[in-house]
Amino acid sequence: MKKIALLTLFSTALLVSAPLVSFADEATGSSGVNVLADDVVDPVEPTHPTTPVDPVDPVDPVDPTEPTEPSKPTEPSKPTVPNKPVDTNPIENPVNTDTGVVIVAVEDSKPIIQLADGTTKKVEAKEIGADVQKDGTVTVKGLDGKMKVLPKTGETENIALSVLGSLMVLGSAFIFKKII
Repeated sequence: MKKIALLTLFSTALLVSAPLVSFADEATGSSGVNVLADDVVDPVEPTHPTTPVDPVDPVDPVDPTEPTEPSKPTEPSKPTVPNKPVDTNPIENPVNTDTGVVIVAVEDSKPIIQLADGTTKKVEAKEIGADVQKDGTVTVKGLDGKMKVLPKTGETENIALSVLGSLMVLGSAFIFKKII
C-alpha cells in the first residue's frame, strides 16, 4: 500500500512540474511572431528577369618560372631533458642524502632518519638540509646529486567524510532491517 502511495505522489509531482520546463525555442524570445494573424497579406508581383551577359574570353596563362633549388634543412638541436625530481617512497627504499643522512620515512612533513646505531629519530627538514614544499612533500638532494621528492604521510582528519560514512551505514542498516 505504501508503494502505491509513493508512486502516486511521485507521478503527481512529475505532472505538476511538467509545465515548468522551458524548451530552447520558447526561451529565444519569439514574441514578435504571431501565428494566428487576422491580417491578409497581398502577394507581391514577381520581377522580370534580366538579360544574360555574354561570357568574356579567358586570359592567356602565364608560363611558370624555373623553381629555385630548395635549401638544405638544418639539423634541429637535440632537446634537453628537464631535470625532474625523482619521486621516492623512503619506506620501501631509504634515501641517502648528500650530507650522509639516511631518511627512512616522512611523517607530517618531518623526515624520520636512521641513526648510526639503527634507531630512528624524527627531525625538522631544515636540520638535514631538506626543504618542505607548499603541498607538504619534502625535497632533498640524494647521493647521486638529483633532487628527490618524499611524499607527505600521516593521518588527515576529515570529519565530514566520517559523518557521511556513518550516515550511510545507518541508512543501509535501516533499509535492510525493513526488508528482513
